[in-house]
Amino acid sequence: MSESNHELVLDLLELHQEALDRGENPEPVQLCRNHLELLPQLLACLQDLERCDNLMTASFTPSPHPPITEPRILLGRYRLEGLLGEGGHGQVWRAFDTELQRKVAIKVPKMRRMLAESELSQLLAEARHVAHLHHPGIVAVYDVAREGAGHIVITELVEGTNLEKFMVAGPIPEPEAVAIAARLARILQHSHEQGIIHRDIKPSNLLLEPDGQLRVCDFGIATTTQELPDPPDAHYTLSYASPEQILGQPLDARTDIWSLGVVLFEMVSGTALFGGDHPSDVHDDILSRPTPTITTASIALNTLCHRCLAKYPEDRFSSAADLAMALETLQANLSRNRRRRQMLDIILNVGIFASLAAGVLLLLNASALSGGGPAGSDFTDTGKSRQESPPALPISYPIGCPPLLDCCRAVDPAEMVRLRHAWAEYLEQPARPTLGINGVLMAPFVLIPPGRYIARNPARHQDDQKNIQGQQVVLTRPFYLAQHELTQRQYQSITGINPSWFSSQGGGMQQVAGMDTTDFPVESISQTQALEACEILRKKTGTRFMLPTGAQWEYGRRAGSLGVFHWGDNFTGAEANLEGLMPVASTGSAMRKGRTCQVGSYPPNAFGLHDMEGNVAEWCADRHSDQESGKILVDPFPQEGTIGVLRGNSWLSLVTEARTARRISLGTIPAATGMRLACAID
Repeated sequence: MSESNHELVLDLLELHQEALDRGENPEPVQLCRNHLELLPQLLACLQDLERCDNLMTASFTPSPHPPITEPRILLGRYRLEGLLGEGGHGQVWRAFDTELQRKVAIKVPKMRRMLAESELSQLLAEARHVAHLHHPGIVAVYDVAREGAGHIVITELVEGTNLEKFMVAGPIPEPEAVAIAARLARILQHSHEQGIIHRDIKPSNLLLEPDGQLRVCDFGIATTTQELPDPPDAHYTLSYASPEQILGQPLDARTDIWSLGVVLFEMVSGTALFGGDHPSDVHDDILSRPTPTITTASIALNTLCHRCLAKYPEDRFSSAADLAMALETLQANLSRNRRRRQMLDIILNVGIFASLAAGVLLLLNASALSGGGPAGSDFTDTGKSRQESPPALPISYPIGCPPLLDCCRAVDPAEMVRLRHAWAEYLEQPARPTLGINGVLMAPFVLIPPGRYIARNPARHQDDQKNIQGQQVVLTRPFYLAQHELTQRQYQSITGINPSWFSSQGGGMQQVAGMDTTDFPVESISQTQALEACEILRKKTGTRFMLPTGAQWEYGRRAGSLGVFHWGDNFTGAEANLEGLMPVASTGSAMRKGRTCQVGSYPPNAFGLHDMEGNVAEWCADRHSDQESGKILVDPFPQEGTIGVLRGNSWLSLVTEARTARRISLGTIPAATGMRLACAID
């Protein structure tokens, strides 16, 4: 064969192989249609190649990783239990490590060609370097090992779903998408600082755990941040690859920033950014098509996406840390804007404008919300009741702050729920947290929003009660109040003792014989003992447990009610554990227990607080003092008196005494004085 014919046959063989790579089945006669005289030589060469292929098949594994179709043991220790997923880059299996007795995930990459020994050694060395990454947001790589003529990656098994599946339901709201992107940027910042770039950031590699935490997987194919191009067998996903990645140019951390930008765009828009019908179309779009605008997103987010998706790396964010800061700033702005919208919705839907126009609510400022209430003996107040003149101008709020709860008028329970949750979101605090100590829950707490109410002096008859003008009290700070009175079990877990009369060791043991009183309220305690319990809790937990002030307690007790009781004006005996004699406006027979009972046995008020009218009277943090009438009391917390303040009533109280305005300023009453925890919000 002449040299020129030899070159032509080599060209034809290359065309034949390219057609095979495209999934075609080329006919040799078609390849030789312009050089039919070369057909015999081409067929002979193809036959020789086929024989070589057969020889290789007999001597070596036909593929670095043939698909695993049935459970088996890998490396003598990993028992495959089920296929988690399969794609163009390989398989991921759920497996069990029989040596360390733990669940793992095993990725079996699909190689496009068999790696030479030197290439495989370099890949394993680099992957083991990646395995040293330790971060709560990174799925741990336990090991990378040879398997056949290729390798497998053994990682932590993470329960949950990946972002790709999560996005099937449609666009993710902008605040949530930005929050995910911000967490991802911080994770990438850590890996980049360790000299590792991921190279394949995409939704299917981002795992969302059941608790909402983000985890990044597939770091097993990452590489060092030395400015080297991807090798020919690099495993990346074209739709999320950066321009320099598909061009085979040197890579650095900014290639991950590009991929993050694509993910963020798709989360918010709900559509693929680069989704052409053919790889060449995607390739061209990545290199030349300008980034479109997301019409449903903010200008700030579009600007950020455009910078991440700049065609040249030097035009992107210089580092994942810079990108994280930008995302976190955007996240804060979106959260503030959302709170503004919610506040406006509340104002428009619950009729607060009438109160604003009348100027009946207190002028708040941002500093008033930042302080905490009293915390047991560590009081931050001046010790006197602060008094303010009635505001002359309509109320104004800090930007984004929900309005006060106006309990000077009857409040619809649905309105109260909306406002409580608006404050919880504004403060970024749970509306109903549960706190505990020594394995004993300190009961669920309820977030009580700031607001105002009318404090009326005790009256002998309910008609008099309604006609008393009363004192306007304003609470400027939100706080938590326990849903239940502190139980005997809880008090004993704090102090180590149970002084209660109605207990198995108390003076009233015969009245509760055979009963489990651990969930009865603790009683027979003094104000000093109640304050000491709060102090112990603060030291053990670091949480600002306290007794509520008298004003906080009464505000929580009323829960927007203008009635004689928090449930209204009538008493049937089913509403509270009171003595039940001489009921006011009674509509039924009283139900007398003659003792305390399990907390939560009676219906709650509109705040969700139980036993605010009976069971035991509850100690407050302040001292009894005659307040000056005619003034608006702002966060009152009197301490100049010598007698501790009890609020509410007990199982001993007559119904005629059980009035929302009733205040008791007595010492310890055996079997009748208890406590309810409050908690300050910083």
